Amino acid sequence: MEYINIYYLIQNGELYSNDYDISNHMYATQKDVELYRQYMSALSNNNARASSGYSKYFNSSKWITRNGVVSLSINFKGSALYPNDLPAANYAVAKTAFQELYKKHKSSSKWKHTASMEAQFLCHHMTIGKLKNPWNLEPHRTETDLGKVIAKGCNP
Repeated sequence: MEYINIYYLIQNGELYSNDYDISNHMYATQKDVELYRQYMSALSNNNARASSGYSKYFNSSKWITRNGVVSLSINFKGSALYPNDLPAANYAVAKTAFQELYKKHKSSSKWKHTASMEAQFLCHHMTIGKLKNPWNLEPHRTETDLGKVIAKGCNP
């Protein structure tokens, strides 16, 4: 809890000894703050290195044609896309995973309507989730409103 309070105060530019002392009945020295900043920076850098890349989130993805419709079939790693039980945190992971998917496939002539593909991806992540693997994203679709995509079962 102490580190969370320090982090919050640092991020908001409000870390003054009186504020910290009042909120926690403790005193954080400048050295404490600097050590915490170094720790958070190192942690962030390590997490960025460990969490970067397509292979962290996906086993494979390939273009297929189903019933005459082009689709990007995605075989994902469930433990990577759903690292915990916090929906907002998992949503942030899904956004990052989609960026990795985009980087891998954006140069394909089959890739179209990025915003719609992202909405389909997020819809799958938020609804059918781990119950269905692979997911299929269809680049011919154009709906970008996530609420409408969800309402149409991820196939607007």
